[in-house]
Parts: sequence; structure tokens; C-alpha cells
Amino acid sequence: MARSDAPLSAASPASLVSPTDRVIRVFISSTFRDMHAEREELLKFIFPKLRHICESRGVVWGEVDLRWGITDEQKAEVVPICLKEIRRCRPYFIGILGERYGSAPDPFPESLVAEESWLERARDRSVTELEILHGVLNDPDMTAHAFFYFRDPAYIESLPEWERPVHRETPLAADIAAFGESDATRLADARHENVVRLKDRIRASPFPVREDYRDPRDLGRLVLEDMTRLIDTLFPEGEPPDPLGREAAGQEAYIRGLSQVFIARPADFDILDRHAASSGPPLLVTGEPGCGKSALLANWVKHFREKNSGIPVITHFVLATSESIKETSLLRRLAAELGQAFGFDLEPPADARGVRELFSRALMMAGDRGRAVVVIDGLERLEDRSRPSDANWLPEELPPGIRLIVGGSPEGIRPGTGNTPDPVIEVLARRGWPVHVLGPLAPDGRRDLVRAHLKLNAKTLSRPHEDMIVACEHSANPLFLKTLVEELRQFGSHEELEGRIAHYLQAPSVP
Repeated sequence: MARSDAPLSAASPASLVSPTDRVIRVFISSTFRDMHAEREELLKFIFPKLRHICESRGVVWGEVDLRWGITDEQKAEVVPICLKEIRRCRPYFIGILGERYGSAPDPFPESLVAEESWLERARDRSVTELEILHGVLNDPDMTAHAFFYFRDPAYIESLPEWERPVHRETPLAADIAAFGESDATRLADARHENVVRLKDRIRASPFPVREDYRDPRDLGRLVLEDMTRLIDTLFPEGEPPDPLGREAAGQEAYIRGLSQVFIARPADFDILDRHAASSGPPLLVTGEPGCGKSALLANWVKHFREKNSGIPVITHFVLATSESIKETSLLRRLAAELGQAFGFDLEPPADARGVRELFSRALMMAGDRGRAVVVIDGLERLEDRSRPSDANWLPEELPPGIRLIVGGSPEGIRPGTGNTPDPVIEVLARRGWPVHVLGPLAPDGRRDLVRAHLKLNAKTLSRPHEDMIVACEHSANPLFLKTLVEELRQFGSHEELEGRIAHYLQAPSVP
């Protein structure tokens, strides 16, 4: 058993994780009311740090926090939903226990018992214990990827007196009304004995336990240590070792992230397919900031690769990594990727002008050898342009085998300044290139996007709450919707959800 001052070992990860499956999705299990501060600490401070570490390794991070997201209509399905989400997160699991056991769920469907025979012996267990049984204790292969944390009981004494009952098993008002004070107290004592028994069973298992964390911040520190160690074990820093490989991995991770939630508009794919199959000047894909341009291009790249495995598709999303945002890095990398795809090697020059010529030569040499599609997105975000209005490095004419798709917004979102016109996009638009402008999301698309983003995090909104969001004019912008949903999923109180939605919908813009 590991104490809170001893790091948990993540050695010998089970074969449940494939090195090619660069995704970590963690299920968070605890009682709710007494663990609100712990979940807030993890969701708002610790998980963003872990997400940043993962993104630097080309790994997609996600977590499931079910404090809200199960509607009144779904209450009878609480257990099936929890078990399904645990399966989706497997083998990653974090269990947190204090002095509360929680309540047993409504009777679950007999069809579920037929699928999960162990439930027959667990009908009186709390939802939290069912999660722990299904997620961890019934599956010894989870040992290297599941972590438990037990809060120091003395923490309760540090709280205001009015708040302490929430953190202990006390007689429930409904039990007092139904059975009387004495029996309600006996039931509360039984629940406390259940959590003691559950902790003892976890301690006796091979799963690592952190005992007696002091407060939510202390828990956050421990989770950050343990999950960072696990990430280091599964996806070591420095892999892939060369700069080109690291950047390519970052680009692919960015595409995977944008592919998690996407509401396709078939006409957009048709336009991009026709452009890739034709000849002529590059295509400019544009629209207002946040219109979904990057998501469209990322998902189209995935679609095109699946249908055209013999044609190299080389991508550069400017916001994918810290290096991607530099113009010189973009040109060097695209030239190197073209060389790798077509079997030639060009010596990279030292100055910016030479790098531009390098890219031009790489395009010509690749075009002489075969077909390739080059996708560049986010030009308005490039940081080291010597002259912002200079777009000469983007050729007006292309070799026959090269198809170029360029994405950019005519206005870039600049911190502290809002939206400002971008001269490069203006220059490209004046060249006479064909332009595909992404329009606003229709109401049905807005609803689909909200549902898809929430489903990714195992949450569902009631129809009236969806209607509030869909009716807002700003919701025609996918980035506005994504930002709204991301804020809502981190909000811990189901009872205050409607007010929080109304608060965010008053925002006049994405920034």
C-alpha cells in the first residue's frame, strides 16, 4: 500500500494500452456533494496541465466527470451510462473516497444484469462502489492505470460547522420521514460502514492507494505526480527523437483533436474533393474567426487519406505546436515532408529568403515526381512574417501534380485587440484564386454540435437548455459553441446550470 508521501509506480503498464493509440481518457469516480472542491481542483487546474503535457507528446487527453449531464429522463439509466463511460475510458481510472458512501441507484434494467452478471450480487451497492467494482476491482489488468486517493478524515474539522454534515454520512430527511429518527440513523451508520469496508477492500487489492491527502490542493498535487509519471512511462518525452518527427506527430495529434467532434456539411467536402482532383490555382478556404475552418480541413484530410491512400497529404496547421506558428518553420517543414514523400533531400538554407526558395524548389521537384496535396491552415496566425502583406512564398501557379489548399480568416483574433484585418488573406483573395467561404451553422447543426461535444464528455443537456443555446445568434459560430460547452462541462452544479448557460449566452463575442 502506497502512502501519500510515496509516489505511485506506473511501471509495467498493462497491454491494454497500444503505443499507437495515443489517447488518455480518464474516468473520475467519487461521491459528488462532498467531493465538489476536489473535482473542481482537478478539472480546472490539474487536468489542463496534464492535457498540455499530452499535447506536447502527440497524445490526446480527455476526462469524464459525471456531476451533471444525466437528464431527468435518463435517471433510470444512471448505472448503464456510468458503466458505458468506464468502458470507454478503460484502462484509465481515478477513484477518490472520503467519509461518504453515497446512495444506491434506482433499480437497473434486467437486461444490464444479463450482460453484467456481477450486478446480481451488487443491487444494494452505491453508484460509487459500482463504478469502482466495474472500473477496477473486477479487472486486475487495470493495475498500472488506476489510482485511488483517500482523504484525511481530519479535513472535515477544518471546514465551517454548517458544511461538515455534507462530508459525513448523516440521517437523510427522506429516511427520517419514512422510517423515523432511529432507523434513519442506523441506515446512515450502515452507509459509513460500507465506505470503511470499501476502503479496506481497495487497500487489500494490488491497486495503488494514496492515503490521507490533506485537502483538494494536496489531492491535485498527487494526481499530477501520478498521471505525469504514467504519461512518461507510456509516451516518453523525446519520442519521436528528431525535430521533423516531433512536429509531424504534433500535427497529427492536432488533426485527431479536431476530428473528435465534427458536424459535416457534405457540400464542403465535395468542393475540397473536386479541387484535389482538378488542376489550376490553389483554393482559399476562409470565413469569420471560429467558423469551423480548421475542423473542416482536418476532417477533410482524414476523409481524403482514407479514400486516396496512395496520394501524400502534407498538412501544416499553424496552431498545432509552438514551432508551427513560425513562417520559417512552416516552410522548412513542408519542404522536408515533400522530400521525404518523394525521395529527395534539399539542404536547408540559413536565411528566410533562402527558405522561401527552398519551399518553391521542393514543390517543383515533388510535382515532377507525382501527385500530392498540401494543406496549410491558419495563415493569419503566423508570427514571424517579415512583411505581413508579403505572400510571395505562396505560388500563384503550381506544378501539375501539386494541389494546394490554404485556410485563413480575413480577420485574426488578437489578444487584447479583438478582430483585426489580416493583410496576407486580403492579398490572396485579390489574386483571383477560387475561394470557399464557410457560412454560419444552421440551427440543426448547432444542436448537433452541442450534443456531440457533450457526448464526448459523457454529458447531456435537457431539451429546454439546448433550445436556449440554439436560439442565441452567436451560436451560429462553432467556436462560440465549443467554448460555451467547454465552460459548461467544467461547471459542477446541476442545480445552477440554467443560470450559468444564460450568463455565458450574454457574451457579445468569443473573446
